[in-house]
Amino acid sequence: MPRYLLFFLFCFCSSSVFSQQINSKGYILKPNGDSVAVEIKEETEEKYRERVLVSSGNSYSELSVNEISGFGISGRFHYRTVSYFNPLNEMKSDRHFAKLLFDGPQKLYGFQRNDRPYFLFLNKDTSCLLYDNQLLNSGEVQVPGNFRNQLFFFGRNCDKATNRLERMNLTEGDLVDFMADMATCDGSLTASKSYYQKLTSRKEWIVFAGGMAFNNQSDIMFQLNQRRVFASRSKKTSLNYGLLITHSAFDKSYELLPGLIRTYRQNSLLVQVPVFVQYNLTTGAIQPYFYAGASLVYTRQKEITNYFLASTQQRGKLGGALLIGTGVEGRITPNFWIKVDYHYDLFFHLPVLGLMYKF
Repeated sequence: MPRYLLFFLFCFCSSSVFSQQINSKGYILKPNGDSVAVEIKEETEEKYRERVLVSSGNSYSELSVNEISGFGISGRFHYRTVSYFNPLNEMKSDRHFAKLLFDGPQKLYGFQRNDRPYFLFLNKDTSCLLYDNQLLNSGEVQVPGNFRNQLFFFGRNCDKATNRLERMNLTEGDLVDFMADMATCDGSLTASKSYYQKLTSRKEWIVFAGGMAFNNQSDIMFQLNQRRVFASRSKKTSLNYGLLITHSAFDKSYELLPGLIRTYRQNSLLVQVPVFVQYNLTTGAIQPYFYAGASLVYTRQKEITNYFLASTQQRGKLGGALLIGTGVEGRITPNFWIKVDYHYDLFFHLPVLGLMYKF
């Protein structure tokens, strides 16, 4: 069985390295406002960008904020160049692409840095960066958030908007609703447009193969599962189900007589159909995670039939198991990842290092 898993790993590496990224139909905006239809390289959407890759034959052209005033993928999202003074960085000037969420006399943009959401409110010549509490690892507030105070100031003449401040969070949906209330109060709603799209669940397939050897123990793991992310509730939480195969080998000793110890090689094959919930602590390039669930598991392993003769027999059984684990996923490309996984089912396995492909 281990040689087959290694073969899967080899095939997995080859397909990941040579697979091509998908382009999407989109557009770029030139500084003079002209729109040009292009094909844009599909990348994991991050709300903070300084460049975009546009298909040019068999290669890509990189366009920065100094070359275009915006871009977008049709029917999905729209980015514009924004410039502002950042109060979290000694009021230094920042310039980058941000996601357009609400457009009119008053505008709202969103972006993300270090897995934290930020929003930019623009009203004529006024711009304001909105942010939540900046916390230390201990949970202590390092920098107090400003978005409620700032939004109360901007919406002070609109009770409909300010009445929702106490119960609102710093999310795209809540802020777009606030902007719509202000536009209703000042009569500019018909001249405004919302680009906010409520996130829905997203499905993706995960293929992973990896292994680890340490001292006299080795583990090889192959995983194929569907991951369903309920983005409207949490981008970090997913429901997973599929197939998990692990092969473990280690030396097992027993005392036949006082002072007489015999050792044999224990090989265990576990084929599981798991269902588990995974929570990723971040959504960036490095994503630590943990998960918990249960699985139906078929176990096939050696069992001693005669201790004196050290004879063994392969036996299999079907049952259930608790499945818990933790690990880290690291992005190389939007589809190709490196992954370290450490889990427990019927026993603790070695941490395994391998390659993961999303599609």
